[in-house]
This record gives sequence, structure tokens and C-alpha cells, in this order.
Amino acid sequence: MTERIKVSKKVVVENEEVKPIEVRIEKPKWDFEKISFYTLATLVFLTPLFFLPVSFLGLAQTKITLFSLGTLLALCFYIIDKIRKGRMRIVLQPIYITAGLVALTYFISAWIGIGRYKSLMGGLIEGDTFHIVFIGFIFMFLISRLARNGKQLFTILSLFMVSIAIAMLSQILRIAIGAKLFGFGILNLPSDTLVGSWGDLTVLSLFFLATLVILLEMLKLKKWIRTASSLLIILPFFFVIISGLSFDLYFFNVGLLMLIAISSIIIFAYLYSLRRASATIDDSEILLKKKSKFPPSLIMLFISIVLVVFGGQINTYLSSATGISYVEGRPNWQSTYDIASKVIAQKPFFGSGPNTFDVEWNLNKSPEVNNYIFWNNEFTSGVGAVPTAATTTGLVGFILWILFYFFVFSLAIRTLFASRKSENVVMSIVISVGAILSSLVMFFYSSGFILQFANLLFIGLLLAAGQSQYKMKNFDLHGKQWKNFVSTILFVLILIVSLYWMYIVALKAVGNHYYRSAVLSTDTTTALTNIKKAISLDPTQSLYYETAAQVYATKVSEMMSLSNSELGNKKDEINGYIVNAVNYAVTAENIDPNDYKTKVVTGKILEFFGSIGLKDANDGAIQKYAAAGALTPTNPLPLLFAANVAMNTNNKPLARTYLTKAITLKSDYSDTPELGKEIQGLIDELNKSAAPVVKDEATTTSKTKESGK
Repeated sequence: MTERIKVSKKVVVENEEVKPIEVRIEKPKWDFEKISFYTLATLVFLTPLFFLPVSFLGLAQTKITLFSLGTLLALCFYIIDKIRKGRMRIVLQPIYITAGLVALTYFISAWIGIGRYKSLMGGLIEGDTFHIVFIGFIFMFLISRLARNGKQLFTILSLFMVSIAIAMLSQILRIAIGAKLFGFGILNLPSDTLVGSWGDLTVLSLFFLATLVILLEMLKLKKWIRTASSLLIILPFFFVIISGLSFDLYFFNVGLLMLIAISSIIIFAYLYSLRRASATIDDSEILLKKKSKFPPSLIMLFISIVLVVFGGQINTYLSSATGISYVEGRPNWQSTYDIASKVIAQKPFFGSGPNTFDVEWNLNKSPEVNNYIFWNNEFTSGVGAVPTAATTTGLVGFILWILFYFFVFSLAIRTLFASRKSENVVMSIVISVGAILSSLVMFFYSSGFILQFANLLFIGLLLAAGQSQYKMKNFDLHGKQWKNFVSTILFVLILIVSLYWMYIVALKAVGNHYYRSAVLSTDTTTALTNIKKAISLDPTQSLYYETAAQVYATKVSEMMSLSNSELGNKKDEINGYIVNAVNYAVTAENIDPNDYKTKVVTGKILEFFGSIGLKDANDGAIQKYAAAGALTPTNPLPLLFAANVAMNTNNKPLARTYLTKAITLKSDYSDTPELGKEIQGLIDELNKSAAPVVKDEATTTSKTKESGK
């Protein structure tokens, strides 16, 4: 809809009297560009905090679903605005081109990789899919194009910082009044947070800390505001101390507190040099404070050094007082390199496909991993998001990521050292620092989705703040009819694709809701109904088929409790359940043939059917466990499962063979006592025969940190 404004002009015509001419100017009643901006602003605030009850969606999928739908909706409003106005401004900037090439590489890699469905969209809980990367770049582009002035930059950044502050304060409140009491039904442990893991919240708190320090050092604030803000500096250190995070820099590990201390020195030196260089600039514009006795950056340095010295004792006290024991395991640079080198040797250009690092980890990890407490963890990424790309998207994807972040760092540094000439000095500095810190996280930390979101947000804001450094080309799409025709068709196609994409995201979200309902259901009939709905809505998830197979197996188990006379009447029904259980399990294998867990599920189901007398089921179970072991050759679990089945069928030689191989891979199971008891039971049974199983006595001490070697 539009408003028509009448403007009268008087025109003098030769030999004629003056005649008024009415000119009609159409003013849009709806500004879709503003609507798109407000959609993004709402998304920036809600994404870190938004959650739904666990029965609806998991925390990660809730956030990714919101982010996907919100970004695509903002894109639709943006496209409608361009169709109506017929004007576009294209920024000739290499970051946009590189981002487009990265997205294209992810699509090609996903299409030709080892798991197409898993790589394209996955289950909307993974951060390394084509879907997330492409949607993320759209989000970055929209932020850079819609946050055009200082007010809009401030709005977006302040909403994000307020969101982080709420996440931190809510976590403190949960600890103070009880984790489960204030857990919203989705946060069960004290270390569970609204943004994801404790480590993710810790890194986000550092963005908040850096922003706070820069604002306190640069802005002229009222005394009470300054005092209150200064007290907030301590808050992020609470999360840092409990997390105990350290970063693998390949040659050595550096604790997070030491990195904060180094960053404090850099920030102090930068702000001091900026203050000296800005003497000729009007203070009312950039609001630089004069040198203070206790600069906030040096206060941050002092706190960091104190905590480096006394951090161990403080960590012990806080962990005991809060009940939080946070230990984080992830591969190091060496193990990430080892996996990547093996994959690149076979698939050099486009890797194994996005979101398949866990598959390659299981296939290629070193046997030494079994010496550590996280020996059975399936890591979905390497030491960081960018190094992981060498495995999942090959050399092409890895090089393009390096180029992308090279342009990001270059723009951030140029913005920092040209900021005193900017109209929004403080904003430019905060955004540039945030872009640098969040980009470094992509290299040195295996981050969750919210940290990826933060990185793309800061890069988008950096592009918006630094757009004056690049030329812009204006395109008048209504200038010529052919331009109008072509552009309208392209925009309409983008709209259709965006709306269809939103529809697919919604289907997957609803499908996951039914899956969760099936898992939480105590009635097998209800569970079966829900899981079938989930499969009908999203037939690409092997997990749904695995669950359906397990529900059918449970139905068989329920039938076996009936009397013999009742069993006779239910024979056909039981046979139907058995056939369906096997068919669903095999379908799960076909969807994700490289995931050893799908074969383990089939093996477990066949093992159960073998225990109730189904002919050849035990042999089939052993074959499935053997096939699973081939996909994870250094994991002893499939071998132990096979040994257990062989023992139950009184095939002691075969059981001895599998058990000996399992013990060779991992001789110490003290970190998993229940499994250790089962293994000892098998050993005792086999030792009753003539040829005893010899257990390797060269055990290793369990570690509390995963080195990844």
C-alpha cells in the first residue's frame, strides 16, 4: 500500500495564462527495509536466550530453527523492498565474494561427500552443514547492508550485549537458587547454560568484558553508571575460573587467563596510542576520556595475573561451592592434522563432506586416544571450526576460509587504525575488537552454534562500519524495462526459494518435536505413532529410523511377557514387528552407511531377537558388530559386543578372538567401571576353558583432559 502526496506546481506557458500542474509522488506506506532490520534486531537479541521445553525441541535445534526462519524472513522483506524501490547498492568488497565461494564449496562438498543428507542440512542441531554456513552468510550480508548508521550499529550491538548479560546473570541465578529449580525444564546440570556449554558462555562473556572495558576507558559516564559497570568486569572472570579453558596453539597450550592478560596489554596500548593521536579531534565527537589513574584495561590485567597465580585454589573452592565440575575434551592440533591429512590423501579437493568429521574421526583416530577419559567421545569437529574444514571440505574449503578470515582481519585492523577519523569511533573499535576475537575463536576453539552466530554478527557489523573504505556501485533497476524485467524475475525466484526453505526448516523442526515426543513417551503405541510422524515429515534422519526399530523391538519384548496361549494368537503380529524392526534398522544404515552406530543398533536388535530364539539372528548380530568395528577400527566397543554375543551362543573361540582384540585396543576400563565389570565377567567365563585370555597388564593412567593424540 502507498500514500499519494499531491504537490501543485505553477507552469508558465508562452501566450497562455499560468496553469497549475498536479504532480503525484508515491510514498510507501510500509518500509520493508526497516521491517527487515527490526526482524534482524529481534533475532540478535533472542537467539542466545531463546528456548522451548525439551519436549518440543532441543536447545540447539530451537536456536538454529529460530535463526534460520528469522534470517530467511528478513531476507524476504529485504527482497520485497528492492523490488518496490528498484534500487540496489553493490559493495565491491572481497569478503562478500569469498563468502559466496565458501558457500558454493560447501554445497559441492555436501553433494559429492559421504553423507549428502547429513551434510546439506543434518538435523538442524549441527553447525557445520551447508545450511548453517549459507544462512549464516545471508545473515552477515543483511546485517552489513541494513545497519547503515551509528544508531543502527548501536542498536544491534547493544541488543547482543544485553542478551549476553542476561545469559550470564541467569546462570548466576540458577547456581544461587538451584540448577534444577531454575532450569526451565531443559537445563539439568549446573554447567548447562542458555547459550550451550559452559565454555561457550565463557567465551561470550569475554566479548562482553572487552566491550565493557573499551566503553569504560573511552566514554565519559556518570559516576554511578561507571561504578556499576566497573563491578561487572568481575562477572566474566567467574565463568573463566570455573571453565579452566586452555587453547592449543600447536606448539604449546595457553590458559585463557594468560590470553586475557595479553589482550589487556594490547587493548591498553591501543587506547593509549589512540588517545595521543586524537588530540586534534573534537572530544564531543569521539568522547575519548583523558588518562585516568586506573585504566579499566590495566584493572583487567591485574585481575588476570592474580587469577593466574591463585586460580587453582579459587577453582577448587568455586567448584565445591557451586557443584560445577566442568571438564572439556576436544582434539588438539596434531590429531586434527592427522585426520585431515588422511582424508585429503583420498579426497584432496572437497574432503569428506560438511558435518562428517565424526565419521572420519571414528575411522582414522589413533589408538592412543583410548588411553584418555574421552576415549569413546565422538568429536564432531577438530581443534577449531576452520581447521575442521580441511577434513570436511578439503583443500578448497580450507583455503577459502583462510582467505575469508584474512580479509576480515585486514578490514578490522584498518578500521581500528582509521577509527579516530570515523564518526562512530567507539562503535568501530568495539566492533573491530569483537570481530578479531570471535574470528580467532573459529581457529582455536571447537565452538557451538552461538559462537558461530556471534562471529558472523561481528563481521556483518564490521562490514557495515567499514563500508566507507570501499566503493559502492548503484544500480537503478527501473531505469530500463529489460533491467526491471530480469531483476523482478530473479527477486521473485529468490523469494520462492526462501519461502520453500523456510517450509523445509519448519518440517524438520516439527519432525524433531515428534521424535522427542516418541523418546519421552512411556507407551510404545504412542511412541510408534509419533516416530512415524517424524519420519513422514523428515525422512532423511537415520536416527528416526533407528528409534522406530527400537520401538518395534520393545513391542516384541512386551509380547513375550504374554502367556503361551496368547502368544499363539499373536504370532503374526509379532512376526510383523520383527520384520519392521529389522527393516527400519537397515533403512537407517542405508541413509548413513558410514556411521558405525547405525550398525550397532541393528546388531543390538538382532541380538535381542536371537535371545528369544530367532534363528540366525545372533550370527547376523555378530556380522553387524564386525561391520561397525570396521568403521571405527580403534574402538573396542563393537568387538566387545561381538564377544558377548559369541559367548551367549557358546562360541568361546570366537568370543576369545574378539575379546582379545578389544583388550589389545584398550586394556584399562577404570574410567568406565560398569563396562569393566562386564569385561571381567567375560574374561572369567573364558578362563574356565583350556586357553585363557591374557589381559595386557600395561595399563595407562586415566587423564582428565583429552589431548586428542
